[in-house]
Amino acid sequence: MRAVLKVGIIAIALFSSASQLWAARIFVPELELFVRTSLFGDGVFRPRLETLANLDIDIEASDKVGVKIRLGHTGNLSEGIVVGDQFVNDLVSLELISLTVGDPFVTPVYVEVFSGEHDKIGSGDDFERFFNVDGVASFFRGYLYFNDGELYDALYSIKGTGVAIASEFGTDIVSARLYIYRNTPLTTSSTTNGMTTLQIQDTGSYSADLRLMLDADRAQIDIYFGGTINSTPNAVSPALPGYSLRAGLMANFGSDDELFQFFTHFGVPYLRELENATAAMLSVSDIQALAEARFNIDDFFGMHFTFLIRPFYYNNAVYGDPKVDVNSKLFFGSYNADLGRGGFDIRVSFDPSFMFESLSLVPFFGFTAGGITWDLGANFEILPFEVSRFLDSLNISISAKAVF
Repeated sequence: MRAVLKVGIIAIALFSSASQLWAARIFVPELELFVRTSLFGDGVFRPRLETLANLDIDIEASDKVGVKIRLGHTGNLSEGIVVGDQFVNDLVSLELISLTVGDPFVTPVYVEVFSGEHDKIGSGDDFERFFNVDGVASFFRGYLYFNDGELYDALYSIKGTGVAIASEFGTDIVSARLYIYRNTPLTTSSTTNGMTTLQIQDTGSYSADLRLMLDADRAQIDIYFGGTINSTPNAVSPALPGYSLRAGLMANFGSDDELFQFFTHFGVPYLRELENATAAMLSVSDIQALAEARFNIDDFFGMHFTFLIRPFYYNNAVYGDPKVDVNSKLFFGSYNADLGRGGFDIRVSFDPSFMFESLSLVPFFGFTAGGITWDLGANFEILPFEVSRFLDSLNISISAKAVF
């Protein structure tokens, strides 16, 4: 509650002067509510109801003022977080404050000072924000598919305090951005009895990332390269600071008749300094990769095939559970119109060595109304078949996601 009050005080302070000249604008770029109920746990009758939310609220002054505040919440609404010895359970937190200066010295460049979680690279969402191109991002995203941990909706998120320098070079097809910042520390997390404990592994980290976005009608590309200098000793020369590198590419291609679309992003989110040639060999757990082929016949029938490699490191945190997912979605109806749709997902999971782990069937029904996409699904783990495991996998979920 104290954190929520602090957020309100900061918002009022920043906008009190600006609102005398320009009215603030409120946007909701992300809004998803996911409710899941299950009846069994560890093979015995144990009813459970979970509610997960992913919410971003942007409060902006006019383009001339260039002030933005983002409030948000991501995670279980009933779950707490322990940082050190302090228990935190705020429904809404302050995620970003940014101040933008446009066209300094009459040049096609603008400079933004920020603190918090900034741009998400490689998700596809920014093409709607910068180029007014929607429908780029993968359908294999959100709590409907990732309700057991991280959402995996981008290659990398800029998190920290620093400056962003950007330019479109006077065109509407190119956008270049340079981020220089002190980033959020590398952390590990563990959850026990509904409480997540965070352990900070590295402090004093400074980063730089260079990003280039291209929009060419039926093709979009988002590419980045970056690195971090941290306070941990260098593995090769202990007298020098350690460092890590990262890079990635997102590409989207669509046919002129909109019957076929292919989306992919892949990269290395965290690569430490290399000691020898053996260390230079990347494993599957070091790589993040997603490939998705979509076939749609008007508003009648669709097929989506998705392949995802979840990395060991993601968004500057250690998750330690790399996995390979293969998902096949077949449905009648459409996601692009106010029509109903129904079908099923076939989800297959493998470990990093591509050894089979599980196969689940998820029949679903959904519709879009009032700017909200609703999906009702039931999950059944079919293989490997064990009675207790099958009962534990049974759950019914409702997902509501804003598309306005």
